[in-house]
Order: sequence, then C-alpha cells, then structure tokens
Amino acid sequence: GGVIQKEPNKESKDVELLLKLCAYKKYFEVVNEKPGLKIYKKRISNLLDVFSEEVMNFENNQVEEYRDALQKFFDCVQTIDKKNKETLWPCLFAIEAYHGFDIEITKALCQRITANNTYTEANKSGTSSRADIEARLRCVYEELCRIS
Repeated sequence: GGVIQKEPNKESKDVELLLKLCAYKKYFEVVNEKPGLKIYKKRISNLLDVFSEEVMNFENNQVEEYRDALQKFFDCVQTIDKKNKETLWPCLFAIEAYHGFDIEITKALCQRITANNTYTEANKSGTSSRADIEARLRCVYEELCRIS
C-alpha cells in the first residue's frame, strides 16, 4: 500500500493470482456462445475489488467451494509451464469450473492455446482490456470444448 518496491513482491503476486482465478470463476459467463466476464469494465483491479468485497460476505460453504476448486486446479497444473499463468490460468480455471470439465490440463493443451494467433495477439499489450480478456477466454473455451 503506497510503497514503491524495486523488486516485485512474490507473495503479493501469488495472492493477486489467486484472487484473479476466483474472480474469473465467479463472473465467468457465456452469452450467445461468447464467453466473457459479467461485470468487467475497464480495469482488472476494479473486478478484483468488487470480488474482494463480495468475498467478505461468503458463507463457509462458499469458501470451501473455492478452496476445493483451487486445490483441484492446482493439482492439475503442477506439471505445466508457468510462463502464461497470469493470463492463461484464470481462463482455464473459470471455464473448467463453469462447465465442470474433468480435463487433464497438460503442457501440450496449454501450448496449443498459447500458440493460437488470437491468444498471442491478446497477450501482446494491455492484457487487461475487455477485448483481450474476452479473446483469451474464447480461445480457451473453444479448445476445452473441442477436447471435452
């Protein structure tokens, strides 16, 4: 809070990733075959803030649901490349939770997704724009639907 650090704080990045995974799960939707995030406006920080406020009112069973889903997801992703985890993992987590897929998330699967030209373009700059997030969600959604 308010302190500029020369080195990124690994723990803060880990917590932010967990928060992003859970927020994507909470707000993911498919409307007219188009995947997206229900309340996303202009900044990922706004989405995370709204989710953080909602979490404060979660019942124990909701907390358990997210914990169990995260554990299952992390059990699956232990062996994949962590290079794109900030952009790929939230999409994988949200879509897998949404559809209840029981898909083995492999390095090959992740490589197919991240090699997709649309996914690559959506990762080039400003990765938190609505259009970029929706493009990545669409790539992951289509790939998971194709193999399920």
